[in-house]
Amino acid sequence: MNSEQIAAKIARGLTDPQITVVGCGGAGCNIINSICTGLENVTSVAINTDDTNLDGIEADKKLLIGKDITDCKGADGNVSIGKQCAVEAQESIQNVLNGSDIIFVVAGMGGGTGSGATPVIADIAQKMGSVVVGIVVSPFSFEKNRQKVAADSISSLKSVVSNVVVIDNDRLLHMAGNSSMEESFNVINRFVAKIVTVISDKITTEIRDQVATEVKNEVRILEPQTSEVSICGVLPSILSNPLPQ
Repeated sequence: MNSEQIAAKIARGLTDPQITVVGCGGAGCNIINSICTGLENVTSVAINTDDTNLDGIEADKKLLIGKDITDCKGADGNVSIGKQCAVEAQESIQNVLNGSDIIFVVAGMGGGTGSGATPVIADIAQKMGSVVVGIVVSPFSFEKNRQKVAADSISSLKSVVSNVVVIDNDRLLHMAGNSSMEESFNVINRFVAKIVTVISDKITTEIRDQVATEVKNEVRILEPQTSEVSICGVLPSILSNPLPQ
């Protein structure tokens, strides 16, 4: 086995990051409920203030936050309550995210829990040392009351996480054409799944190539050393390139 083969074998063993997709709030939980069964090597986490919604979600981990604040009935569109629920559940959130290398936080913007809790969850994940990507869905243009809430919440999310993908509901509705509302939401689900898959694959591939190069150099000179490879280092270049059509 030559140095390149040795390097490739070692790299495969070192670069299988733990990927977690977090659904926050009703819309976020519904999205991961639809997509995560089709994603390989991904841990799904559903976080909400509404126990009825969580009961209907299939996820690897579920976390009900704000029990004493909302009586398990949701934030009722109140962003401040959604935020407070997440802040008070910080330790529980850390526990369900522990061990994750890459965390996608998925939410619909404009409601209470998704808008209020998502920036808090993303900030917690970031401080844990994970690579964090926010994937948020903006309200339809006819949802006037939710648009201002969504804009403020997206701004809050971008203040703590630099990697944020905003999905325009109106644009996807246009792409769905004359399809039913259910099919329109399926378009959103497929798009989110594609984002998670493409970014995860690119991060993993670039890290593997980086590790393989470093290991190969060490093997060649027979002086093994320990070196850290940062996932964060490859993410900006990935996000700067458009997703494949």
